[in-house]
Amino acid sequence: MTESERNAAVSQARKIQRALNLAQSEVRKVGPVDDPHLKAMFTDALELLAGLEKEFADFGMKEWRSPFA
Repeated sequence: MTESERNAAVSQARKIQRALNLAQSEVRKVGPVDDPHLKAMFTDALELLAGLEKEFADFGMKEWRSPFA
């Protein structure tokens, strides 16, 4: 992977990370929910989005080595 390709991949990962963060914010904006099933779905959605956001953040911080080095 060239330096340019790496930069493009990291840039795209950051964009996705921001979108996931925004999605978490939107889920949190939902007011109190009485339905236990819906409440569980929102909780699961937040956990999933947080996990994905962390993976994309870790991708951007990953040290890159050439497979040919």
